[in-house]
Amino acid sequence: MHTDITIVKNIRDDAALRSSFNRLAEKTFDLNFDNWYQNGYWKENYIPYAAVREGQVIANVSVNPMTFSENGILHHYIQLGTVMTDSAFRSQGLCRLLMEAVEKEDVLAAFFIGNRSFMDRRTFLRMEEFGLESYRAVFAKSAVWVEDLFSFYRDRPLEVEKIALFFPSGNLNARDGLHRRAQACARVQERIHSLPVTMAVSASGNMEITGEGVNKGTGLKLLCGHLGLPLSQTAAVGDGENDRELLRLAGLAVAMENASASIRAAAAVTVPDCDHDGAAVAMERYML
Repeated sequence: MHTDITIVKNIRDDAALRSSFNRLAEKTFDLNFDNWYQNGYWKENYIPYAAVREGQVIANVSVNPMTFSENGILHHYIQLGTVMTDSAFRSQGLCRLLMEAVEKEDVLAAFFIGNRSFMDRRTFLRMEEFGLESYRAVFAKSAVWVEDLFSFYRDRPLEVEKIALFFPSGNLNARDGLHRRAQACARVQERIHSLPVTMAVSASGNMEITGEGVNKGTGLKLLCGHLGLPLSQTAAVGDGENDRELLRLAGLAVAMENASASIRAAAAVTVPDCDHDGAAVAMERYML
């Protein structure tokens, strides 16, 4: 595992990084961008996001914003390309270590891969046990269901963007219902605390795992950088622990009434809870 990796966006005008980028592209695709750059074709709309370690580009994904007109209507898209990782930094085994820690518990897991959520079909019938009955229709429609999620990943070790873990809620009205769920969550946290990941509890006893330093706040910064907007002109609405960094960075931090006391304290204003259209109230009151 390497924790001394930084993401660098503007490499076009950095001769050393541009050269390293070209070497990796040539090694990966037998493709070199130097002539393209020298002839003035590397414009501002080709934006590499390069992972850099010790002055060398070790991985990259490039963004190319595009706009086209269809029947007089403008459409805006982002094309991703030049996705590459140096062979020395592939297959670090992070997700495998996470799975080994998680499999010891009775847990419903969702792996987010390529903007799709992959879930275990066997847990679909147990939604109520995990306190997810109200999400049944959403998961049924949006998730990719596989017979055995962990075996599926072992056979197809794709890059996982996020892991969501849901622990059985049991009888929440019982004295020890929530306590047992929290204990299971704490056991997983203890097993993986030394790994370079970010953990956030998004609901009572449920956990989200992302890469080290990756959270909703870093996502907001990347989005603002891409759009050319200052963070001071943004507003964010949140109700969970996984929203803390987002609320900290946003120009206007809005908490839902159902958020914990610490999240409400981190926000500038509070709106009604999720069941009373709090997000809509926030948009009408502060954003429109």
